[in-house]
Amino acid sequence: QWNQYMLPTVLNTQPEKKVLSQGLVELAVSQGYKGDWSGLFAGLVMAMLPVLAAYIIFQRQVVQGLTAGAVK
Repeated sequence: QWNQYMLPTVLNTQPEKKVLSQGLVELAVSQGYKGDWSGLFAGLVMAMLPVLAAYIIFQRQVVQGLTAGAVK
């Protein structure tokens, strides 16, 4: 999802207001791509949990929306 990284990188000029994906990239770069994998995976899980929770809560609506146009 480059929109989640590229757009805030271009438009956001204040380093204290970075989004999570920018922080994860900065963490990976600062470690030289060889360091603390557990910290990087912890950040990825933190980024994934809200999306997963929203999907679990609204699973029925998502499936209904996907199949609404397929039923004849």
